[in-house]
Amino acid sequence: MQKFIKYSNNWRTVKILSRLLRGETSRLNNEAKTTREKLQQQITELTGERDTLTTRVSELEQSAGANTGANSPEYKMLEKQLKAMSEKFELAETKAKEAEAKRIQSEIMAQTLDAFTKANAVDPQEFARLVANDIKVQDDGTYGYLKEDGTVGTIQDRTNEWLQGKHGQSKLLATLAVDKVAQVAVAIAS
Repeated sequence: MQKFIKYSNNWRTVKILSRLLRGETSRLNNEAKTTREKLQQQITELTGERDTLTTRVSELEQSAGANTGANSPEYKMLEKQLKAMSEKFELAETKAKEAEAKRIQSEIMAQTLDAFTKANAVDPQEFARLVANDIKVQDDGTYGYLKEDGTVGTIQDRTNEWLQGKHGQSKLLATLAVDKVAQVAVAIAS
């Protein structure tokens, strides 16, 4: 009966940790979405401004006479504005790509950590950190890794493979994991 109570309490702890992890993942995804939407709006605005300036420069070039055109002060000012706008556009585009990459890496790490936690790994954060670099975004938008046989495996597959392949003592790890989860739960509760 004591073993049942011990494992029951540990299972509750795993559920609590899993719920906390999902909450944090959700918060990070919402934060990344907000940032991505802001950057996308900036890109849209900058694209419109760039297109307007490009059109205006083209109009000036077409209507320019011998004393105007590329030598006119208005043309040079518009050319500078166009260059500045293009630089802002490129910077905003770079920031958007970086934010998307950060969101994806965060999501991969969260899912990997969750998989190791569910597998009762001894140190899920450390294991997740080691394995997360193997996980990539697939063509269909899912996360996976390339197995040795050339097929694509899921995060759960990679977790199981890593625990069994690198640490054949999975029963020992599972036993140690129960004690580790209990320690974490006590630390969180206090």
